[in-house]
Amino acid sequence: MVASGYGIAAQLPYMKKLIYEFNSRKARTRRIHLVWKLGTIELAVAVKDLLDGALMEDTLDDGYILKISIYIEHISQSHDISPRATIVKGTPDFDAILRTEVEGKYIRRVQEKEKRREDMLVLGKSALQLTHASSNSHSVGIG
Repeated sequence: MVASGYGIAAQLPYMKKLIYEFNSRKARTRRIHLVWKLGTIELAVAVKDLLDGALMEDTLDDGYILKISIYIEHISQSHDISPRATIVKGTPDFDAILRTEVEGKYIRRVQEKEKRREDMLVLGKSALQLTHASSNSHSVGIG
């Protein structure tokens, strides 16, 4: 999932629905990686409780399908908020992120449990840029 600025408001309901359906075993979701681009940290502080809630809901069988990466241009340094949430100084390298997701380097516990790979859905305003830039990936862009 990709969001920038206030676009996070459009992604949060989808993210919560995917987690709920994973927990209730209604969806075959294997990984969710939220990549959120910001200019400053203020908006991240305002939305912190919602993101914390999503991380807390993502607990079925210790599967942990959610990873959150917040890219902030104007911040002094990168740091981990938790093992599954990171603040990164700078802007996201969408090609590298998508390549890493397709290779399955994130959330290994789920990968080890389920050895097969499935299709990937990329949500967000930048999704079409991602799919055009990474034409060898197994993704579908919805903008």
